[in-house]
Amino acid sequence: MGNGLKFDTEHFPNQTRVGYPIGGFFLYQTDGIFQSMEEVNKHVNKEGKLLQDNAKPGDIRFVDVDGNGVIDDEDKKYSGTGIPKLEVGLNLGASYKGFDFSALIGSGWGHKLYNGNRYFFEAMSSGSNFLSSTLNAWTENNRNTDVPRAVLQDPNGNSRESTRFLESGNFIRLRQLQIGYTLPKNLLHAIRSENLRFYISGQNIYTWTKYKGIDPEFAPSGVNNKSSVLNTGVDRYIFPFTKSYSFGVQFTF
Repeated sequence: MGNGLKFDTEHFPNQTRVGYPIGGFFLYQTDGIFQSMEEVNKHVNKEGKLLQDNAKPGDIRFVDVDGNGVIDDEDKKYSGTGIPKLEVGLNLGASYKGFDFSALIGSGWGHKLYNGNRYFFEAMSSGSNFLSSTLNAWTENNRNTDVPRAVLQDPNGNSRESTRFLESGNFIRLRQLQIGYTLPKNLLHAIRSENLRFYISGQNIYTWTKYKGIDPEFAPSGVNNKSSVLNTGVDRYIFPFTKSYSFGVQFTF
């Protein structure tokens, strides 16, 4: 077994193991949130010992995958890969009576993304800025949520590397769209031009995705922010693709 690059101190979302994709996600499995001390006390091993000694209502319940009676590294289960199983691109083009249209669409399917921004800003384990999603944290009066309670030092390890931060990476992106109009030849003769075309275009106009991060399509970040295949699919302060629009004129004498 070979570990991928550290995401943070003692935090390994990715591992590379024989028989699995490079940099696959090996994570603790979550099973909802404890709603009461009764639920905490029922989460025990075969000997009746608590599986999560420090858990309280509002904490995340983790699965004893291997059934050995403790929640440890051996309970990290393969949970997918950041490498898409299928990538589909579509190039469209059409023209009619001087008007022309072109579009480039890209997509990725069947992969997962580890939302590291949520790991940093949904932890609620220290005094710092958090994502607005933490306003929906578990409380006695707010039980219908998947965000655990706010507690300093995170005694239950709610923010350990787990499926809590794993999301679908499926996306469809309109990478490029251009619409143009070319003046007819009879008008061009009057201005002594062979061709005159006006166009408007856009880059990365819209992305359809359920991913909660800024951008579902990014290069992996490694040591000193250099890309590495060992942590493919980990979103760690990644800059999104730039959206831009432009207007142009093509003129030929």
